[in-house]
Amino acid sequence: MIEYIIAVALFVAPTIAVPWTNATCIDEPWSFNSQGQSSCLVSAYLGAQCTTDNTYGIYALTDNGPYGFGTDAANNCLCNSVMWNLLSACALCQGKLSGTWAQWVMYCPTNMITVGKYPLPLPTSVNVPSWAYHDFTTAGVFNAVIASQQSGPESSAIAASTGASTLAPTATSTGTGIVTSVPNPPPTQSPSSSNTGAIIGGIVGGVLGIGLIGLIAFVLVRKRKHDEPALKYPEAGYKPQTTTQPNTTTPIIGQITPYQINTSNQPVSTPEYKPYDPSDPSTFPTGPTMPEQYAEPLPYSYRPQGTPGPPSYTNVPQV
Repeated sequence: MIEYIIAVALFVAPTIAVPWTNATCIDEPWSFNSQGQSSCLVSAYLGAQCTTDNTYGIYALTDNGPYGFGTDAANNCLCNSVMWNLLSACALCQGKLSGTWAQWVMYCPTNMITVGKYPLPLPTSVNVPSWAYHDFTTAGVFNAVIASQQSGPESSAIAASTGASTLAPTATSTGTGIVTSVPNPPPTQSPSSSNTGAIIGGIVGGVLGIGLIGLIAFVLVRKRKHDEPALKYPEAGYKPQTTTQPNTTTPIIGQITPYQINTSNQPVSTPEYKPYDPSDPSTFPTGPTMPEQYAEPLPYSYRPQGTPGPPSYTNVPQV
């Protein structure tokens, strides 16, 4: 009976001793692999490669983060950019800070640091997302936006790794390796804050650009409306030259006063004929008379000579 219990214990022990995490992701759904494993659990599988009992855990962050490790915990499983990317995404999915590359490799020897690849063979039963191999070390900060845009194939123990894997000497731990947060980490700016600033800057730039385009369009439309009446109706812009009409009632230089003739049809009375009577002056003969309505202008001045007297008639006795 005792031998049976020991055999069962030896069989179950390797099954129970697996990588684990108690971190719960509430954000960054893109960080999960095709198997539904979070970046926290994937990093636990990679960290277990440097242990003898395959036991490795990633605790949930109880403060603002980021993840880190002490001087005596540095090994090839931790001192690489793939592990840093995975744990940065793990911190962000919990709503915490991701930290910088300089903080992560602070206790790593120079000959142990690897960038763009995982230096050990990948474990089975886990797929590493392609974004975990992206190099963010130059910028020094993990960028969640760029990471979420990576669409390369996942890496696993069966398929070839996305990054060129180079085996390096491993520092093996005999105990359970737990990656925890760095004690008293210096304040850092999370990539989400940088992304928020970039988004706000893009929105402001877009609004200014739209405003400038709208202003140009307004000026062009206004100018076009101003020119349309002259194009459609040319006479609208024509102003005839005004001239002063002469006043016909007032004579001016060079104007002839109209000549009026009395055209009334009144009958002209004919005096009754009377024989000449020396005692009656009305019978005296008179010279020819002109109508009162007719006045002929004199082309030259006339001055009478002498005083006219009664005409003399021959063969007429004088009184």
